[in-house]
Amino acid sequence: MTSRLVTLCNSFTPSELKESSLSCLKEMLLLWPAEMLAIMVPMFHRSHITATENDGALVGPYFPRRDRRSLPGKSARPPRPMLQLTVTAAQLEASHGQDPDYDKALHRYFWSFHNLVDLMVRVAVNEEAVSKTLIDLSAMVGVDGVPLHYQLFPKLWLDIYNSKNIAETTLQSSIRLLTESSAFLEYVDAVLLDERSSLNNQYVYQFLQVFFPKVSEQVINHQVASHIQSFVIVLESVLPRLDLTTPTTLKNTIGDLRALLLVLAAPSDIQVGGLGLSLALLRERIGVALHDTTDDKFKAKDGDKTKDVAGPSKDEPIELKDDQKPGSSSKKSRSCDKLSDLLVTLSTTVNALMGLLVKRKKTADGGGTTAAGGIEPTADTTETDSTAKLEASAAADPETAMDTESPEAAKTPLTAACSATDAVISEMAVDAETMAESNSPAESKTADKSGKSESSENAASNSKKADESEEKSTKDS
Repeated sequence: MTSRLVTLCNSFTPSELKESSLSCLKEMLLLWPAEMLAIMVPMFHRSHITATENDGALVGPYFPRRDRRSLPGKSARPPRPMLQLTVTAAQLEASHGQDPDYDKALHRYFWSFHNLVDLMVRVAVNEEAVSKTLIDLSAMVGVDGVPLHYQLFPKLWLDIYNSKNIAETTLQSSIRLLTESSAFLEYVDAVLLDERSSLNNQYVYQFLQVFFPKVSEQVINHQVASHIQSFVIVLESVLPRLDLTTPTTLKNTIGDLRALLLVLAAPSDIQVGGLGLSLALLRERIGVALHDTTDDKFKAKDGDKTKDVAGPSKDEPIELKDDQKPGSSSKKSRSCDKLSDLLVTLSTTVNALMGLLVKRKKTADGGGTTAAGGIEPTADTTETDSTAKLEASAAADPETAMDTESPEAAKTPLTAACSATDAVISEMAVDAETMAESNSPAESKTADKSGKSESSENAASNSKKADESEEKSTKDS
């Protein structure tokens, strides 16, 4: 029964039948966990390896396509019964983010199978039935989820890592099997080299923060290090003139910097060169962009409150412009909020990376030597001297550091204009306060005098009445 349901999960089967088969397998797994794991794990593992070796050359008519070809009139049959839910590069027609409709179609097609494998690992951990084959299967399916930007695999292992209800032996053995899996190393390579934009997902980024240090020595080989070195050189030239108004560009940059942050945190011989200067220039521009975005957001909100367009008369209708239509200002405000959030995330990543460069400099200085020791300074020490100087000057006076270190700082007149405007506003505020203070004492003195005179008159009249009453009582006696 299980094998028949599994062989219905391919691109030659209609989507409704495929989804029903996977739902049945999930229910059977929950009913008979040990038996179903013993059947499905080797079956899925063997099928995945076979599909990877064949590179997905055989694709049925129900596989998602960008051109939306019409489905065949007659039911197509695969050449043999098979499970075909492996993602291969030959099957994908576009990268993630290029075609949203195509991304949604791929998500619907593969999600149920990935969710089933996720459930298999969770059940195995609870039943203390974790095996090397199952962990390899989880990592291989995780690699398939990288181009689809799935978060199931990293979220699964973060849950396992942070769980307090799992036996210590099961937890340690599971993590050891994962870090020893070659598929897991392939997953890390795929994220850091091919799909860095997926690091915008917090689950993916936190997962690599926890698990990448455990395998960094195996991942950062000579080939990967040379690739990252070239990537650093490109970033050094691109960051100072980065477009800060496009969300896609900001997301890609955040992913690139987070990948570099992960790699540089591990021991390596990667040279950063003048990356620190480029990051400082970028940080300065981010501050200006955040200021402009905040102003645009407030203007959009004020536009929603003050916009009052006259309604069309019977004789002469009025045609509204795009920015006068209902909801246009709120839509602009939402886009400003999204852009502002991305800028804040980028600023946080830039600050973290600059802090890491300073830490690398300190570590290099500690490991380096003086002339008396007879040991020459290390390469990292020489390369990060300019970065450390820049960090120190930026911490003391960012504007002065920008002016002295690079001519690019002269290209930011908006910062000076903003500071001048703030100074004028502050002077006006001080003058207003001074005038208020000068007026208020005179008024208070006048009020005090009038109050004192009134109180003295009242006191005099009261004392006079008291004396008269005393005299009257004396005469009566």
